[in-house]
Amino acid sequence: MLRLDKLTKSFGGLTAINDVSITFQPGEIVGLIGPNGAGKTTLFNLITGVLPPTQGRVFFGERDITGLRPHRVARLGIGRTFQQTRIFHDLKVVDNVVLARPEVNGGLARALCTLPSVKRAWAQEAIAHLEFLGLADRAQEYGGDLSYAEQKLVMFACLMASGATTLLLDEPTAGLDPTSHLGMIATVTRLRRPGTTIVLIEHNLDIVRGCCDRVVFLAEGAVKAVGSTDEVERSPELRDLYFGTGSTK
Repeated sequence: MLRLDKLTKSFGGLTAINDVSITFQPGEIVGLIGPNGAGKTTLFNLITGVLPPTQGRVFFGERDITGLRPHRVARLGIGRTFQQTRIFHDLKVVDNVVLARPEVNGGLARALCTLPSVKRAWAQEAIAHLEFLGLADRAQEYGGDLSYAEQKLVMFACLMASGATTLLLDEPTAGLDPTSHLGMIATVTRLRRPGTTIVLIEHNLDIVRGCCDRVVFLAEGAVKAVGSTDEVERSPELRDLYFGTGSTK
């Protein structure tokens, strides 16, 4: 379980996140929506330790993880993707996924990597993740040779290899053509596990409707509504905030 308690982040006179309290439960997929500048990515940065909060706390299970460094947050089981793909273009796809394993950062793991049996086992596990995502046939190709949509899937495989139980997906459909959107809905849905929490930032409400159990509507750094997509869309105030001429999608 991931819980945010009265989380606030200010940059000088600008309050980017204002007194946000949300609980994300294991097994659910939650859409985080709102206009540009609403604070969605800032919220992810606060959860993952990229930014320290001005006030408030972040809890993962019963543990207070407020202010932990990003690598420590990741080792606890919170993984994220970014709007732009972040894989190694000059490495083979299978090696990208192997590098996401938490053991790889340790000195012992580096020593183990020299053992053929360990290298083989890790590569097989990486290929299994790629097969789950429909990319097993691209495992031996270089990351830079994949399409943009395929590179996004490699990031998902890296999350799986990391062992993360909370997945923060920052606009997974950004930069994809419309025909790839349905595939992304199916992929996000397949990532659901009984103990896994998925939170995705998304502007495309068709994506949100297709895979999310709940929606959190964020505007001006504050939570304006929490509920199903239908419940959120029925509110005239929120329709105006999200689709009105005074705001930018």
